[in-house]
Amino acid sequence: ETTFYGVTLTDGADHISYSHARWQKLLDSTLPPQPTLRQLLSIVAKVTYQPDLLPPFVEPCKNLLQSELAHAANTTNWDSTAEPSLVNLIHYFLELCHKSILPLLKRYIDVNQPIKIYVDASAYCLGLIAHQNDQPILLRQQVLSPRAKDLYHTNTKELNGIAFAIETIRSIEIDRRVHFRYVTIYTDNSAAQSIILNQRVSSVHGKQTVHLLKVLRYLQDITDDQLHRFTIIHCAGPSNKADSLTRYPLLAQLTKSNNYNDDNYQPSDDQPQPIAFMAIKRPAEQLNSPNNPKHPKLKAIDDPTTTLPTTTCPTLDSSLLEILQSGAT
Repeated sequence: ETTFYGVTLTDGADHISYSHARWQKLLDSTLPPQPTLRQLLSIVAKVTYQPDLLPPFVEPCKNLLQSELAHAANTTNWDSTAEPSLVNLIHYFLELCHKSILPLLKRYIDVNQPIKIYVDASAYCLGLIAHQNDQPILLRQQVLSPRAKDLYHTNTKELNGIAFAIETIRSIEIDRRVHFRYVTIYTDNSAAQSIILNQRVSSVHGKQTVHLLKVLRYLQDITDDQLHRFTIIHCAGPSNKADSLTRYPLLAQLTKSNNYNDDNYQPSDDQPQPIAFMAIKRPAEQLNSPNNPKHPKLKAIDDPTTTLPTTTCPTLDSSLLEILQSGAT
């Protein structure tokens, strides 16, 4: 077992997880009788950003708790005694962490092996979990913006769940310059499945049509009009493995807060990138290709006569040269 850069590698670096030492440090945290806002912030700040490796709901709850604390500090200051309601939220957060188990993911993702992705959406959260050879390789959540939470219909949210999965796969493909051959996405919403399969939106969706069309066109754009290469399968709700990733009481409470609005909630434009230590198995022919753009070959020059380029200066006048040689100024 080896730990560095916030991750722990086990089984000969075949599996990856969040740093056990950092996680234990969070679990050992205690609160004084009357904590300040700064002390509450120090608790949630112990959770570092590691996509896929944190237990479900820990990262979204941490981000929303930081927003709550920042809003409270703006009205007072960081050294003010925290309100009991905020202290209770931190206690609920620590309770979540104590009963959670760190995910253990396969470090290697084989582009030639089938990938199964289960997606789900609740009123306020999107979730996905991906498996390869019946072992988890990706686990992600995304809190809906306040506008999407209040405006989108269930079908629109479920379609955004599928988009979340495709977007995740495409970001890995672009970042690593690979192409996954077999990607199957499972959803428990037949309307969202139909939209992807037929690549059109029926007028029966009413006012949601414009939002559904926007998502569909976005997916066609990021897949270079190759959306058909993703297989979309409908599954029953109880068999959807992502169903447990979208609903949790603390997260539901935080998304009902007055501070959770379009003015204070500013989602990042940067999509979560694949973690640096997740490895992608490339096809052998791609690795051995002399035209591999990922690792261009550099040729060393051993010619001893080769010199660095120099600046060409005009010839000095003889009188000026004599002055310089004599040391005069």
